Amino acid sequence: MDINRIMKEADALFDSGNREEAAQYLEEQLKLAKDTGRWGIELPILSELMGYYRTKSMFEKAVVHAERALMLVRREELDGTPAATTYMNVASLYRAMKNPVKAMELYLQAEKIYLDQQVKGNMLSALYNNMCVAALDLKEPELAEIYGEKAIEALQDNDNYRQASAIIYTNLAGYYLQEENERLDEAEEYLNKAIEIYETYFPDDAHFAAALAMRAYILKRKGDPEGALLFYRQALERTEKVYGKNNDYYMLLNNCKTLCQELGRDCHDR
Repeated sequence: MDINRIMKEADALFDSGNREEAAQYLEEQLKLAKDTGRWGIELPILSELMGYYRTKSMFEKAVVHAERALMLVRREELDGTPAATTYMNVASLYRAMKNPVKAMELYLQAEKIYLDQQVKGNMLSALYNNMCVAALDLKEPELAEIYGEKAIEALQDNDNYRQASAIIYTNLAGYYLQEENERLDEAEEYLNKAIEIYETYFPDDAHFAAALAMRAYILKRKGDPEGALLFYRQALERTEKVYGKNNDYYMLLNNCKTLCQELGRDCHDR
């Protein structure tokens, strides 16, 4: 079995829009790897499937693969990049499942590996960005800003620092838009910085949809339903393009329908 060939074929299916077929192909390859004791091939496939099921909100299937991946890390006593990658992927799953405590525990394990191995650049920045979000989930904005600064610092000598900055600004804006933490001025300040970066440098970035949805929410709160509908529709299109019709897609669709009703328009289902 060749993991590069397997991932190439799966990526081709995902890119062509055949997401379910890609997942089925990976499940078949996963079973073959498990049956033949090829844990080195099994582990990256588990991570890929975890991510797929997470974005489809199919958490039960994702957890089964997550537990298997963590078991392999323990059994093989892994302490390098494969282990850190596994911890990060499983942590992201737990974040999506609204368990930030477990997520942060796993992110901290990944951080220890990265620091021990002196990992820098994109990989370290991505980790700190995830830790920034987990800290927000834990209602610790000061800690989130610390991790956000670390994420940007990790890319100071890299052109990707702009993208990292946009993601972090979006995350911080989202925190200040939560009802229990709501501070619209701070949220708008962070959001304007993020959208400016996305529009200028990364118009096709997956995180752009979240920023657009937040701008729509602010416009609605400020009494501009027309503007809000425009941005919700843009966020809807980008979400479907990147993730398909997942939970976020239907939430955005519902927001569009609600605004259409308020405006007296007939909005057709997508």
